[in-house]
Amino acid sequence: MYCVTSGSGITVIKKYLDNYFGIELYQHFANLNDDITISINTRGVTGNLSQRSNTYNYSQSIKDSLLYSEIPKKIKVVIRKELRDGIFREFNLDEESSIMDLGSYFSLRKKINFEELKKLIITIEKILEDTSTYKNLSLFNRVKEANILEDLRNSLLEKIIGHILMHDQPQNIKKSEYDIVEIVNSKQIEKFYECNTFRLHFFRKKKRPIYS
Repeated sequence: MYCVTSGSGITVIKKYLDNYFGIELYQHFANLNDDITISINTRGVTGNLSQRSNTYNYSQSIKDSLLYSEIPKKIKVVIRKELRDGIFREFNLDEESSIMDLGSYFSLRKKINFEELKKLIITIEKILEDTSTYKNLSLFNRVKEANILEDLRNSLLEKIIGHILMHDQPQNIKKSEYDIVEIVNSKQIEKFYECNTFRLHFFRKKKRPIYS
């Protein structure tokens, strides 16, 4: 499903958003050596760095901007000539100001009418169907299989419950230091690490926390 909204209309589709839609799309036609990065925002998975944001003044390729131990969240990249004359030729992109914004969204940074919007959706569908030039921007591959996701979810729930119950048994608290469960909202990493206290609530029941 593709949807275009503005303002508060985003709340209608917010729960269905793919946080990496634009990044996933870009990986189908990325050229790591030739594509020029304007800015990039990534989140760390290993090591001590949770989030990184860089803006570049001069020609910086995607390849030189990426650390493969991180996962890209947002990228602003110059649309190379091959794409302007190829898959995006119908949109008459200007050579001087052709920029793509990529994240949970995909934007060509150009005003288009409704007919062009329909063409863009068809173009996006064709890009996603073609995996012949797909390139990973990270060493980490996203899990998409429903059965694996369900197993991981159940395993995480068991760990969280066990971790909470452990705090009711003082003799076991020491064990929890070696098996830390860290739940992070990838959209608000900075706020997460700035907090001193955290509360765990049932869905849509914020008055009485399960655990704090």
